[in-house]
Amino acid sequence: MSARPFALRTFHAPFMRYHLVQEVVLLGRMPTCDIVIDDRSVSRRHAELRTRATGVEICDLNSRNGTYFGALRIHTDLAVPGQIAKFGEIEFIFEISNPSEEETVDPNGTTGCVDQQLVTCEASLSTAQHRVMKSVLEGHSEKEIAKLIYLSRHTVHNHIKEIYRKFEVHSRAQLLALFRYQSTEKGSRKPGCG
Repeated sequence: MSARPFALRTFHAPFMRYHLVQEVVLLGRMPTCDIVIDDRSVSRRHAELRTRATGVEICDLNSRNGTYFGALRIHTDLAVPGQIAKFGEIEFIFEISNPSEEETVDPNGTTGCVDQQLVTCEASLSTAQHRVMKSVLEGHSEKEIAKLIYLSRHTVHNHIKEIYRKFEVHSRAQLLALFRYQSTEKGSRKPGCG
């Protein structure tokens, strides 16, 4: 049985996706890794990812800060689509790769969907705004988000307003469209970071 195409998406940059095009992928801080995570909590050679038919086998390479599924530190385990894994302090969700998406290749040879202006805007969000935006992109209402991340509805509403301002959109639908279709709108005006 052949392996399915999988991808990793980090909540720190939800629009950025790493497609696992090789059977074995090395994740870490070293520039020679297949997926380079420039974060001090990630070891130089943190984990090895092996594509399997039903998911991605993660093998922690004795990293300093560990690899986790929730609160459980793992050595070797299988991540299935929808599974969240944390490498050091950086969380990723495993997804089925969509081969129809336009892709760019970074200098390290890792395939990913990237728009530099979106990267800049996303980097300007606070930690709380990242969590709110993740929930918005998952389709949760403001009331649900408030319960999920233990904030008041008023605070969630203000975070969403600020996210809209930074991405120069006026509604949830526009934000979703921005992330879903940004790679297909080549000739149009790109979002700014107001």
